[in-house]
Amino acid sequence: MYAWAAVECAVKDTWAIAINLRPKELGHRALLGVPAELASGGISSKQVSVGLLAKHDFDLRGKIGTILAEKYDFTGVEGMRQAYSAAFGKQGTIEAAFSSDRLSELEAVRHLVAHRAGVVDEEFLRRTKRHDSIGQPVDLGGTILPDMVNAAIASTTSLLLFVDGSMRES
Repeated sequence: MYAWAAVECAVKDTWAIAINLRPKELGHRALLGVPAELASGGISSKQVSVGLLAKHDFDLRGKIGTILAEKYDFTGVEGMRQAYSAAFGKQGTIEAAFSSDRLSELEAVRHLVAHRAGVVDEEFLRRTKRHDSIGQPVDLGGTILPDMVNAAIASTTSLLLFVDGSMRES
């Protein structure tokens, strides 16, 4: 649970800060990439509500990333990939960071622990392609858990280095 929470926080915060620092370039693309079903509620590619402006004292400088982060789903690998691709465009580094099977497995384990008390169900087996027994506690023994945590560290580090490099380029 803690390993996934660390990934979620690092990925979301890095994305929001990058956009806060580069609102014209990254914020504009991220705004255009907001999923249609989430475009309402204060900000969209065509409007900003007066309520949202008032909430921020009519000054959105340095806040666009923070505001837009709520429009994307950073709770799962696919939502993270969508957010980063929207802001930074399709990049090999982004795809690679979010393509780790072990990272996706860590996401599924976190979901299983949080919502099913760690008891394996059909959805978990479908998502992970593992062969645990349904109705039994998820097996995290041996190198399984360290491998997932190491994949999370590697993916997150790769992403942070990519964002850092992107921010230094311009």
